[in-house]
Amino acid sequence: MEFIIVKTWNGEGYSFLNTAEVKLLASKYDAQQLIVSKLISKLQINDISNSERIEITEGCIEYGDSYNRGTYQWFQKDGVYGIEIICNTNDVIIHKTKQDYESAIQTALSQSYDKELEDSDSPFIAAFEGDYDYQFVRIDFN
Repeated sequence: MEFIIVKTWNGEGYSFLNTAEVKLLASKYDAQQLIVSKLISKLQINDISNSERIEITEGCIEYGDSYNRGTYQWFQKDGVYGIEIICNTNDVIIHKTKQDYESAIQTALSQSYDKELEDSDSPFIAAFEGDYDYQFVRIDFN
C-alpha cells in the first residue's frame, strides 16, 4: 500500500514548508510506526507514550505545547490527486480530483494578497481576507 505522510508545523519558526511524501508501507500500523520513529528522533525522547506533549489519534500524531504545535498525519494514497494544508491549524484536506484541487487553490487565492500563483507543485498562499494560510501539495502527477 502507498501512504501519504504529511508533516505540518504551526508555532515558533512558523513554516510554509510543510511536507508530504509518499511511502510504500504494508499497513496503517507501519505508517504510524514510521512516524513514531521520526518523532522520537525529532523530539530526542525515548518513548512517546510517556510524553504529555504528544496526542495520538487515528491517522494523526500531534506534538508540541499550547503555542507551538505540529502533526504527522497519514492517509492511503489511493485516488488522491493532492492535499491542502491549513497551516494555522495543521488541518489536512484530501482532494481526490484535479478539478477539486484546483478549485480549492482558486478559493484560497481569492482570499489572498497574491492573486497569481507561482508555478509550483507545492504552492503556499498567505491569507488576507480569510483567517488561514494554505499550502497545497500535488500528489498525483499522471
